[in-house]
Amino acid sequence: MSIALLFFISFAVGVGAKAFSKLCSNMVAQSSAAKYSLILVVNSLVACLFFWISSGFSLSVNTYTLCYSIIYALVVAISILSGVIAYRYASISDVNVISGACGMVCTAVVGWSFFSERVETVELLRLAVMLAATGFVFLDQKRKVSAEHAATAVRKRNLVSLVAVMAVIAACGCANTMVLKCFAMSKSVTDEISFFFFTNVVLCVGAAMVFWGACLRKKRKLRDALLLLYPKRLISIAGNTVCSNISSVVSVLIIAQMDVSIYSPISSAIGIMVGLVGSLIFRERLGVFSYVAAALACAAVII
Repeated sequence: MSIALLFFISFAVGVGAKAFSKLCSNMVAQSSAAKYSLILVVNSLVACLFFWISSGFSLSVNTYTLCYSIIYALVVAISILSGVIAYRYASISDVNVISGACGMVCTAVVGWSFFSERVETVELLRLAVMLAATGFVFLDQKRKVSAEHAATAVRKRNLVSLVAVMAVIAACGCANTMVLKCFAMSKSVTDEISFFFFTNVVLCVGAAMVFWGACLRKKRKLRDALLLLYPKRLISIAGNTVCSNISSVVSVLIIAQMDVSIYSPISSAIGIMVGLVGSLIFRERLGVFSYVAAALACAAVII
């Protein structure tokens, strides 16, 4: 399968994942460990079923694969929860621009530092373009703060929270690429489907423990969290899971054929375009800077 087709598939499932993730975010009006952990439980159970079917009901694991699964499960858990929280503070488009650009810079540096990849002029140009896109997003956020004087203090706190959450997402993006690249290069592991299956087994067990602990303290939290299990809400969680897992498999296939420093800018730029489409789907109000940022992302792909 060609890399161009794989990137197209990544874009298509990315739109689906962002749309479902936004719906999941809307379901959690207030921060709740019980609700967040229940989302992860459902997410991982659906993922396990998805990868079990994808493997032809035949899975293989060894010590190396299991270790990768445990590490990746931690990265995935933090990434999913950070994404859900981030959409409470900014539009889908803005979240994707910031996370894409920051993650791209981090992973490109990792590729040059740890995988001995060559520093190409065109890659540096892509980095500069993507960082400019991030700057325009922050200008857009600042404009929103100035435009709403009555809620200026709240907006400023939200902007600080957004910066903190996006820093976590960027770190997760870097760790995600590193783990997948190391897995793709390793000769001691089994296969990617089994790797993702056991990642979600670990994720499910950990999230279930957090959910149980949160609900033991307050029974009311159990009743509130179980509201997420209504059919329409389950569809949103399951849809996000399936799209995200397809994206993960595609990412492994792509990154096995490309340098991290090349893959990261293109992937991040596509992620920004996915965010713009997601924002248009949900009819979010975007400032002119958001469109400029998306245009820069398109330019980064063309470069």
